[in-house]
Amino acid sequence: MVEPEPDDEEAQEVKSTPEVSTRWNCTIMITVIIEVIILAVVCILEYFLRFTTVFPIRKVNFSCTDNDISYSTSQEAGFTFDMQIPEALIYILVFCLPIGIILLTETGIWAFVSDKKKSLKAGRLKFMQVIRRVIRFSGVFLFGILSLMIYVDIIKLMTGRLIPSFLEVCKPNMSQCTIQSNYGGDELCTQTDEIKLRLARSSFPSLYSAMTTFSSVFIVLYFHKALKSHSGRIFRPFLSFIFLMLALVCGLWEIRTYRCHWTDVVVGYTIGLVLATYLGLVSLQYHKQRKDDDNIIQFFQQLIKDQEEENANMRLSRNRSLQRQKVIYSSPKTRWHRAVTTIQETRQNDPELYNSFQRDLSKGIDHYRDRRETETSMHLNS
Repeated sequence: MVEPEPDDEEAQEVKSTPEVSTRWNCTIMITVIIEVIILAVVCILEYFLRFTTVFPIRKVNFSCTDNDISYSTSQEAGFTFDMQIPEALIYILVFCLPIGIILLTETGIWAFVSDKKKSLKAGRLKFMQVIRRVIRFSGVFLFGILSLMIYVDIIKLMTGRLIPSFLEVCKPNMSQCTIQSNYGGDELCTQTDEIKLRLARSSFPSLYSAMTTFSSVFIVLYFHKALKSHSGRIFRPFLSFIFLMLALVCGLWEIRTYRCHWTDVVVGYTIGLVLATYLGLVSLQYHKQRKDDDNIIQFFQQLIKDQEEENANMRLSRNRSLQRQKVIYSSPKTRWHRAVTTIQETRQNDPELYNSFQRDLSKGIDHYRDRRETETSMHLNS
């Protein structure tokens, strides 16, 4: 089991007033409802795009003697392997396999890593860390792959490119082809199933290649970003190569069975790669940035806590006046050196995060200094 770095944003407890908790609960519920509605709309739209004739497709005329669309699925494509992959198996692997991997991995992390068993509380709502992570990554994955399918199907409707085995599906009437000089549209076909003719006109780009590439790349990014750890240097690349190989095999299978042209498969690979990279990096990079932000804030909170403990010990010592002048605003040298180093690295690597953190930290330090000055003046006056 790959052990990730601590996720402080999810492990910490949220302590707030009842009014703040109520607003926080409402925000969570509204966000969840909106995201569920979006997923439902995306699913319905994809159903009408792919399995109905509500949206018209561009109907390109064809020639009954065109060699580019006269291939048969029983012909040999020149590969060293011959296989049959059910379409239902592709959908199962594309949708269920990534979600199952995310569920098993997050459950294993929650079960075997003691630091990850804390939950997030917001008023009366309590979210286990494993549930929050599973919903987060699975939701992003489902939205991404459904959006990919809509994007690809819209391109298919706009182009209407014929598959290499179009004539086999169309079953043209040769006498009618002779009358029309071997050139025409659907009136030349004896195939009465409109859905089959519609799918035969949707070669560009390859949907299965795009879907398998998206799933593979998203899982690879999940392994290397969400499960960031110093261990698993070979295990994670090994799993990544397996998923990428499955996507490659799916594209070769489409070329072998003349479901798509090779250019359609290449474009499908590209679309799946680009969308998975964008969506994976945006969601997971935001998750990492929030974690780094919380790590820095907790470090300075611990720094202030150590300073308070040191000042309390000095007030109990005999030489109180000298020690008050020494460490009212000071802190241990080693921790202060680490703080300066952390600030410099953050300022160079992420200026936006540094500016945001600097504003929040300055407010906390000003409040802390005012409180310490008030306590010191009251002690001296007494």
